[in-house]
Amino acid sequence: MRAKKEVTQRKRLQVVLLPWLKMEKKLTVGKVVFWPYSLFKKRGRVNQEVFTFLDRYVACYRDADDNLLREMTLCTLDRPYLRPIDEEKLNEIDEAVRALSFASISNNAASRIYNFSLAQSDAFQWFVQNFDPREDTVVVPEPGFTGIYKLGEVGFRAPFRGRQVQPRLDQDGLVSGLGAMLIQRPKAVTDRVLRSTEWFRMGFSTTTRLSDEAKVVMLATALEGLLLADKRVSGKQEAIALRLEEDIAKASTFSFKTKKDKLCNKKRTLSLLAWWGSEFYKLRNAIVHGDTRAHSLVNYTTAGGDEVSHLWTAAVVMRDLVIRSLFEQQLFGNEIRAAAKRLASRARESEREEIFRNHLYWRLEQAFGLRNPYEELEWLQQRKPPLVSAGGKP
Repeated sequence: MRAKKEVTQRKRLQVVLLPWLKMEKKLTVGKVVFWPYSLFKKRGRVNQEVFTFLDRYVACYRDADDNLLREMTLCTLDRPYLRPIDEEKLNEIDEAVRALSFASISNNAASRIYNFSLAQSDAFQWFVQNFDPREDTVVVPEPGFTGIYKLGEVGFRAPFRGRQVQPRLDQDGLVSGLGAMLIQRPKAVTDRVLRSTEWFRMGFSTTTRLSDEAKVVMLATALEGLLLADKRVSGKQEAIALRLEEDIAKASTFSFKTKKDKLCNKKRTLSLLAWWGSEFYKLRNAIVHGDTRAHSLVNYTTAGGDEVSHLWTAAVVMRDLVIRSLFEQQLFGNEIRAAAKRLASRARESEREEIFRNHLYWRLEQAFGLRNPYEELEWLQQRKPPLVSAGGKP
C-alpha cells in the first residue's frame, strides 16, 4: 500500500505559466528560465503523456475575445522540469518575473513607445498548476474555496483586451544585470530594487481598476524605495530631489538645465530632473492627504510646455537609477569597462583616472540611451562630449 502511494506521489507534477506573455526565444533571468511553450515542447525532455495533458491545459487560456492563444510562456527553475517546488523557489520565480516586467516596461518607456504594452504589467501574471497527467482535471482557486474542473469545461480569459504582450528586451543588459543581482544578491541594491519593482508592477496594472492618482502613489513609493530605503529622513520631498541630483544629474556625462527656486523653504539651484522629483513627491503627498485638485496634476509639464504623464517620466527615471546601481555593483557591463580602460591606457598617467570614469559612464549612457528621454523632456543643455586626451576618441 505504501509503495503504491509513493508511485502516485512521484506522478504529481507542476507547471508555471505566463499565458499572456509571448516570448520569441528562451531567456534566463537569475536561475529562472522563461520558455516559449512551443520551444519547451521541443527541448524540455518530458514524455508525451505529460505534453498531451499540457496541450489540453494551455488550450484553456484565451484572449479577451475568447480566441485561442498560439503561444505563451512557461517557467522552469530546476531540473528535472515540472517537478513541484516549494514556496521559497516560487518566490524566486516571482522575483524573476518582477525583474522581467520592470525591464520590459521601463525599456518601452525609455523608447517612448506609447502603446498598450507600456502600461501592461498584467501581462506578467503567472499561474501555478499541480497536475497528474493521467487525470483530466485542473484545480482553480476561488474566493473562499478551491474548485476542481475537467479540462475542456473550464476556460481562463486574458484580463485585458488587445494582443499578448511581447517583452521589449532589446536592451537586454538590464535583464542580465537584474539576473546577476538575483543570483549574487549584493546587499547594497537587492532589497531596495526588489521592493521597488513590486510597487512598479502594481503602478502599471490596468486590471486592478486603480485611478491614475493611486498609480502615482505607487510609483512614488517605488521611487522612494530606490532612493531612500537605506536612509531615515523626515523631509522626503527634499531628500528625493537631492538624491536625484547626486545619483543622476551630477553623475551623468550630459548636463541638465538648472533652475533656482525654493525647495522646502530653502533657495536652491538644481537640475530640472531634481525639480521634477520634488514635484512628483509633492503630488504624491497631495493625493494621500485628499487634495481634490490632485487628479488634474497627474501630467508633468515640460520646459517647452508639453504635457507628459508622470507615470512615463517615473518609469524613465527609475530605469536610469536601476541601471546605474547595477553597473556600480559590477553586475553587468564588463565590455563597457574594458573599452573605457583601453582608451584611458593611451592617455597621460595624470589623466587616466578621469578619462576612464568619463568614458565609462559615457559608454554606459550610450549603450542604454539614457540621455534620450531627458532630451524629449527638454531637460538637457547642449551636448557635452566626454574628456579625451590628445589623439583619443570616444
